[in-house]
Amino acid sequence: MTDPTFSLRSLGWNDYWTAALREVSEPGAEPARVIRRDRGWIRVATDGDVRSIEIAGQTGELVTGDWVAVAGDRLLATLPRRGVLRRSGRGGVEQLLAANVEIVVLVCGLDRPVTPGRVHRGAVQAWDAGASAVVVLNKSDLFENAAVVAQAIAGETPGLDVLTVSSRTGEGVDAVREAIRGRTAVLLGESGAGKSSLLNSLAGRELSEEGAVRESDSKGKHTTVRRELFVLPDDAVVIDTPGIRAFGLAASTESVEAAFEDIEAFAQNCRFGDCGHITEPGCAVKEAIESGSLRAERLETYLGLRRELQSQVIRSSPHVRRRRERKMARMTREGQQAKRGLPDE
Repeated sequence: MTDPTFSLRSLGWNDYWTAALREVSEPGAEPARVIRRDRGWIRVATDGDVRSIEIAGQTGELVTGDWVAVAGDRLLATLPRRGVLRRSGRGGVEQLLAANVEIVVLVCGLDRPVTPGRVHRGAVQAWDAGASAVVVLNKSDLFENAAVVAQAIAGETPGLDVLTVSSRTGEGVDAVREAIRGRTAVLLGESGAGKSSLLNSLAGRELSEEGAVRESDSKGKHTTVRRELFVLPDDAVVIDTPGIRAFGLAASTESVEAAFEDIEAFAQNCRFGDCGHITEPGCAVKEAIESGSLRAERLETYLGLRRELQSQVIRSSPHVRRRRERKMARMTREGQQAKRGLPDE
């Protein structure tokens, strides 16, 4: 961020944060928002100023989008987050991407296959962060059937707006601008999907360097190397992020249910409250598929995401893992006894 002529209001400051500041900081503390996180340092924006603050040795992990209390070049406190966008990285290690996000812009380049699975995962993480989501199909000028793809993705992700955009020609950019107006947005997508070019189109000037894309496989190099916050016209705050190749889930089961609210609505009429929607009798979800009210592929995605989250819980919790092992051992023992015709112990 090179232009320090913004205000706290343009950064997203409001009465909620004013009250939060009074709760956690000493008198005279100045509010600021983290616009970039570097190793041992944070770059913060205050009312009309930008400064760097050393955080080496500080406890807690700060992330772009956090609100903090500062005094000069000292960090006094971090204000409680309203939500944090995260993902599960290599080895299941949780990675924080951005804090206090209100809308996640899932950017997909039309110069490569657009997979509903990636969109579903991004939507689940948006719900987990307390944010909404919108799908942006970028580079429509390079693909003749953009409307067909948009219709297909909209059918796979009911409840999500799907916008067709060309950052190069400006087509659809106003719709994105309207979607994020007055909110804190984060751009999420693969390298080469056009996040930086979309950011520049929204700003009407170059804020982020745009990288070339290989023609052989439509892959781009990482021109954005860190998560950075920008203030745009119309009081929009946008956090640009490096490209994400794989989006591991780091969410709750409730977030999956929120992202698939159509399935949850059908599930209210299942005969059993703990219906797994697989082979149970009286399953309203399976009936919806048979009647054509729900796509079978959507249920498969929903069940797959739930299984992935359950597996993560088992791997990360020794207590849950031991309990599952005991359950599996008991089921195995009961199965062997049934084969031998022996009574249960």
